Amino acid sequence: MKYILLLFASLLVISHTHAQSVTVSQSPSGTICKGVSVEFTANPSGFGGQIYYQWYLNGTAIPGATGVKYTTSTLNNGDQIYVQCSNSTVSEMVPGAEFYYDATNPNSYRGASATIKDLSGNGRDGTMQGFIAQGNANASWNATNGGVFNFNGTSQHITTGWKPSNTMSFQIAFRSLEAYSQNWNRGLITTFARSEPVNAALDFMGFYIGTRPQNGQANNGLHYFFDKNDAGDIGTTNSTFTSTSTWYVLTVVSNPADNAGRGTIKFYLNGSSTPLPSTATQFFSNNIKTTHAGNIVIGRTRYDTDFWLGYIANVIVYNRVLSTQEIASNYNATIGRVTGASSASVISTVTSSIVLSSAAGTNSQSVCNSTPITTIKYATTGATGATVTGLPDGVQHSYNNNEVTISGTPTQAGTFNYEVTLTGGCNPTKVQGTIVVNLTNNTITLTSAAGTNNQSSCRNATITNITYATTGATNAFVTGLPDGVSGSWGNNTFTISGTPVPTSGNFPYTVTLTGGCGTITATGSIAINSNSVPSVPTSLTGDGCANSRTTLSSNTTFNSYAWFLNGSEISNTNSKTFSPKAAGNYYVRVFNGTCYGTSSDITINACGITQTGRMTATEYNNMISTLGGAANTANKGMDDRGLILNVPN
Repeated sequence: MKYILLLFASLLVISHTHAQSVTVSQSPSGTICKGVSVEFTANPSGFGGQIYYQWYLNGTAIPGATGVKYTTSTLNNGDQIYVQCSNSTVSEMVPGAEFYYDATNPNSYRGASATIKDLSGNGRDGTMQGFIAQGNANASWNATNGGVFNFNGTSQHITTGWKPSNTMSFQIAFRSLEAYSQNWNRGLITTFARSEPVNAALDFMGFYIGTRPQNGQANNGLHYFFDKNDAGDIGTTNSTFTSTSTWYVLTVVSNPADNAGRGTIKFYLNGSSTPLPSTATQFFSNNIKTTHAGNIVIGRTRYDTDFWLGYIANVIVYNRVLSTQEIASNYNATIGRVTGASSASVISTVTSSIVLSSAAGTNSQSVCNSTPITTIKYATTGATGATVTGLPDGVQHSYNNNEVTISGTPTQAGTFNYEVTLTGGCNPTKVQGTIVVNLTNNTITLTSAAGTNNQSSCRNATITNITYATTGATNAFVTGLPDGVSGSWGNNTFTISGTPVPTSGNFPYTVTLTGGCGTITATGSIAINSNSVPSVPTSLTGDGCANSRTTLSSNTTFNSYAWFLNGSEISNTNSKTFSPKAAGNYYVRVFNGTCYGTSSDITINACGITQTGRMTATEYNNMISTLGGAANTANKGMDDRGLILNVPN
């Protein structure tokens, strides 16, 4: 389970006329368990009129979370949640606008369709061209900063169907999502006409603002064009417009009666009473005025290719010159919408968990009675304590500094499956382990033939396998063996086998058991002499059939012999010759006083019997002929099973 600790810190993003701020309260307060519903409440201050809310999770607006309260039960470790409040009352803006579009006000736009409602009361609604519905990438409305018109830089722009007068003022709040030096002519707003074909009397009369300085060099800035391609820069290059995280609120005042009738176009940034420095290059006259031949288009230049990449929060247009006091008033109302006031809640979660922190395997160990266990440790989070059940007598646990420790010396034998349960916090978290306490020591017993653990072998001869049975151990190893000979443990059996590489020498070895209880070993030796393994030629007398009809012989005289059938030694066969009674594969092992040798296999058959158990006529006649008699002669016609066969007449 997880615990969520919510720490709230109020952050006042902008301070303006209303000294707006907001704090957040939480219910239930303090630490909560993951999955438990928690309610956040915004507590705004300094807002006039209607307040709009937007809750954010990890910097992303939460769809539908636009009320004073937000409830959730799905917060995770590291999440960040905050609320933004904005004051979106139309009455706060300077009255008398010709049209007013505001993405922070749900009465103007929330991205439900392409239509943008005019808040001025004049019914001059706009249209989002290239409209993209909510839920899709680059949707035309975004909840960022209380609500924005979103422009993707490729097609989205707003058409108004309305043309301003030559005397005009407009405010536009914008933020670029790329450097102001990145592209020439990302368009903010235009009043140039676009005729097809081009009408020079109209299409060169208007006004627009685009990115980069007027010379088009890759510097941060904005430029503007007005009637007959006269141009200028707004503000100071690489100084005024440089940030992609800052909202700029620009008010443009076009006054053709100013400057003794020559006109002026002035730019006021962020409510300042002093206009920005600007340049103006007049190609055709000394006038700085514009006739606005086209309708207002937002998010594009006069060309249908240069689109804005970023956000625009609002646009408000007047057919008159605004005073500096009115400019400041609109700015203060706008910045309250765009940035409002927000309170960030930094969320840290504590995971209720338990993890083995001692060496791997210590949670499943085997020890001997009255021998201390290897200390077992678990690191925990989110708990205030722990209980442990199932431990053997003499073993105990402790909890301190988020760590469970199990230690001690068991005083009873058996298998003990223990369980650690965390206490405190939310739901219990458990982990299990096993301690096996052995009462008796390990054992090891020779199970191969007596003497195999102290055997002599000739050079290049494979040793006779040496096997031991073990109890209590979990593994074993051997030391001292000659190269070519090795040991292995499995299923409580230890086996030594192989062919020694050395041609002579004596090699005492030690088998040591591991695991279980006690230090238990077994010893032996393998002697290798320099004599070669004797060659054992054999011969066969008879017809190669069983039932003592064949005699097998060793062609050489040795100290001792042992005959084998199908790999098993036949008792009492210490003789140079042997007559097989049963069918199978035979060989003889000999000893010449220093080395053992083994002959090749000799196959003895069960003669005179077909697969059905009966003799064929040919086999029968051959048998009678071999035995030297006529048909039906006494003691003639008996098969290898001892059954009498009736010979056909």
